Amino acid sequence: MRDQGQDSTLTERATLPRVARVCGLVVAAVSITVLVGWALGLELLTSVLPGLTTMKVNTALCLGVLAVTVLVRSRRVVRLASLLVVLVTLLVLYEIVSGTTLGIDELVFADHTAPAGIAPGQMAPATTVSLLALAVSRLLLDAGRARPAQTLLALPLLTAVMAVFGYLFGVEQLYRISTLSSVALHSAISWGLLAVAIAALVPGGLLTWVAAGTGPGSAMVRGTVPVVTAGLAATGLLRDVLVEGGVIGDRFGTAVLVVAGSLIAVTATARTARRFDASDRARVRAERSLRELNASLVEGRDAAWARAEDLAAELERERSRFERAVENTEDLVWTVETTGGAVVPAYLSPNTRPIVGGPLSADVAFPVALRDLVDPVDRALFADFETDVGIGVPADVEVRVRGLDGRVRWIWLRGAPRSDGLRTYFDGVATDTTVRRVLADQRELLLEQERLQVQRLSELARARQEFTTVAGHELRTPVAVIVGYCEILADPELAPVVRDQAIEAIGRRAAHLQVLVEGVFDLARLDAGAMHLELEPTHLGDFVASTVTDYEPVARAAGIELTHAIAGSDVFADRGRLRQVLDNLLSNGIKYTPAGGHVHVALSRHGEDAVLEVRDDGIGVAPEELPRLFDRMFRGTNAREARIPGTGLGLALTQELVEALGGEVTARANQPHGLVITITLPALARGAERAGGAGGAEGAEGDETVSEYESSLPKR
Repeated sequence: MRDQGQDSTLTERATLPRVARVCGLVVAAVSITVLVGWALGLELLTSVLPGLTTMKVNTALCLGVLAVTVLVRSRRVVRLASLLVVLVTLLVLYEIVSGTTLGIDELVFADHTAPAGIAPGQMAPATTVSLLALAVSRLLLDAGRARPAQTLLALPLLTAVMAVFGYLFGVEQLYRISTLSSVALHSAISWGLLAVAIAALVPGGLLTWVAAGTGPGSAMVRGTVPVVTAGLAATGLLRDVLVEGGVIGDRFGTAVLVVAGSLIAVTATARTARRFDASDRARVRAERSLRELNASLVEGRDAAWARAEDLAAELERERSRFERAVENTEDLVWTVETTGGAVVPAYLSPNTRPIVGGPLSADVAFPVALRDLVDPVDRALFADFETDVGIGVPADVEVRVRGLDGRVRWIWLRGAPRSDGLRTYFDGVATDTTVRRVLADQRELLLEQERLQVQRLSELARARQEFTTVAGHELRTPVAVIVGYCEILADPELAPVVRDQAIEAIGRRAAHLQVLVEGVFDLARLDAGAMHLELEPTHLGDFVASTVTDYEPVARAAGIELTHAIAGSDVFADRGRLRQVLDNLLSNGIKYTPAGGHVHVALSRHGEDAVLEVRDDGIGVAPEELPRLFDRMFRGTNAREARIPGTGLGLALTQELVEALGGEVTARANQPHGLVITITLPALARGAERAGGAGGAEGAEGDETVSEYESSLPKR
């Protein structure tokens, strides 16, 4: 509850500035009205009633300027306006004292209403002094000197009251000095209102004490002064009326005035005293009620304290049981306060070592403490989790954390918000899921290995089926030819020419079978690591040129143009295997290029490497089949549809031989059709380094594997 002092302060703050504004607005309105009257020549607007003293122009201007100092808050405006009034009033005082005229009295409007012997437009001395006092007190108040400002305000208040009572009782001496200008009634009322307005602006001043004070002194002033003042004024007026009417004599009227004034003072004092007594009785009752309430509160407080102590003990026991239960688990329990969006630590279970490998500070919120330990790969996920915690929504995340002991663990964080009155919290649990993740990763790895194994078996089955189909066709045809020619040779009457042709055909078919079987054996040797390479320095330019020359008759017979552009280059290579590679590429280029086509062989250097390119404009390979071009037993759709014979082993063997020589082979489509095969071989220096480590190696295990196949072949 607010006490009386607080209520008084609130009343003062709310009421007194409003009083100052109202007084300032009234004075401003009076000032403007008078100035309008002077401008229009309306005497009714410059005086309260016809025949009374008019308010001078300078008086109206000064009152309006002082009203502005009450209404505005700008200290600069207050100072300038107050100084202006000080300047004008000092000049008028100088005129009054010296008996001269400076011309400021009729500077705005001429005064034709001034009586004879009185300076036209000149303010009355009481008006001048009162306005000067108001301006100076406003300057003092603005400078923070409230006490002298408040003291100086007594002068304009006193002159205003005297002038009003002078008009009320017809005593001219109260509003006029000698033969000088008299004070206008509305001038006195206006500066009196300004004095009240300025006094209302004084913090903790006399007017504040009277208007809003709660003590007995201010209450007595509020209860007696208005009654006594109004009563005496009314009694004085009644006395004048009765004396002037001849009802009572002058001395009797004075006695009646004294007696009535005493009765009014005694009545006001007694009335105020009765109010004091009533207030005191109310105070006694309030104190008694307060003591009873205090006793009740003490009794309730003691009971509440006892209950609170019991609850605290029970809570401590529950907390101990909870912490023991938490310590016996491998999970980390944590709570943070998220009121206002800030994450503040509230609770952290002590078993942090299984989660982060060491102790954590309880002064840092748990998710924040993990921020620098989270693996950089998972920090974006962890940042989203922190955001969800801050805004108070359920969240979970699983991240890798490098603990204080250096171990990397998978930590699963999850939690949910809760409210406790005006506060919001987020309760969470952290679990080490490393074992589960390792098992899951191993399971995924095994599944992937199983999938790859199934895929490999499927590819092997498909390759075996393709090999069976191709090999069956490639073996059946020459064998059938050989068998047929053998049957012809069995005829004893066979002509020698026919016999020679049959023997030649049998030789060609046997050579074809030998190439096929050698290709299979070469692939088997390469797979077993048993391929024997005789690496030696080779001038690749001469080697390629001689090979191209050997194939020129074949190309001409097929109606194909075979060209070459060769630049010299030295490499370390097995010449036999290199010739095998060139044979595969040139024979394929000629075989798959129709008559009238073109096969071009280019040899160049790229840095330290030799680049061999075989380009043809033959039937080519479909774009989607290019990735499988070097697969074993693969034959393109174009080749099968054109019924061009082949085993699908040549390019597969070419790729593995080139890689065994330390190079690489690639294929791309030629435009507008055809194929480009590119082989890159290391230069002589790098080839020599490789030859030193792998030149004459031959795997025994591979030889045994291949020998099983070779032993089954007939000896030539």
